[in-house]
Parts: sequence; C-alpha cells; structure tokens
Amino acid sequence: MKRSLLQTHRATRMTLAGLALALALTGACGGDTPSGDADTGEPPLTGLGLTVLPTAARACELVLDDPDGVIADVRFDDSVQGRFVRRAPRIAVSFLRAADAPIDAGAVTLQAAGDDANVSVRVAHCYGSDGARLGDATPVEVNR
Repeated sequence: MKRSLLQTHRATRMTLAGLALALALTGACGGDTPSGDADTGEPPLTGLGLTVLPTAARACELVLDDPDGVIADVRFDDSVQGRFVRRAPRIAVSFLRAADAPIDAGAVTLQAAGDDANVSVRVAHCYGSDGARLGDATPVEVNR
C-alpha cells in the first residue's frame, strides 16, 4: 500500500512523539549528573560531542554501544530537546531540533567517566523537516 507524503510525515511524527513519551515515562532518562568529585574519588567526566552529518536532519534516534559502561550522562543544549535510556551495554538517544535548522555539532554531548575508546554508534536514523527518514548510511558520528 502506497502512503502519501502527509501520511508518512504524520506516522514519523507519531513515532518520534511515542518514542519521546516512552522514554520520559521510563524514569530512566538523563538528568543532571555531577562531573566528578575529588572528595569521593569519582573520575572527572569528559565530553564527547555527537555530530549529525546530514544538514537536512531535524531529528535523530540512535543506539550507542557502551561495552565498558563509561557514559555517565547525555546532555542536550538549548537548541535540541532529547531523552536517553540506558540498557547496558547500550544507550538509546533521541533528539529533535527546536527550530527548522541544522543540528549543531555538540548540541548533544556524551559525558564519559573513563576511557571512551569503545563507545560507538550501533545504528542511527535521522529525519528531515518533512518527517521523512534521510538515507545517509552514517548520519551521526561520535567526536573524540
């Protein structure tokens, strides 16, 4: 059955909205995490930025492999709305640009407490302003 562009757009928006709602309801979403404390012996957190390669992307969902469990938090700047859920050894991240503009490098930051060499993007999908999935094979990269 062929879908019209409007139907595809609505289905994609509903999927993204459903994903965001499900993530919010799990109670496992990211919040403020201390950035390390010398008194408690916690290592300081280092930031890894995510870069969204297609400039047409307005929303993305991805799964990160974190086999060593070093990602302590995922932070979103004011230009995006996002959520994350950890299910070791993976982290699901979804985010949406607040304006109809490209997603800035560093708008989403992974806070690592340890060696981040094994953190990688397992799968990622990004969507344009019309709600259509973009076809880039590797739409999101982790910057070290």
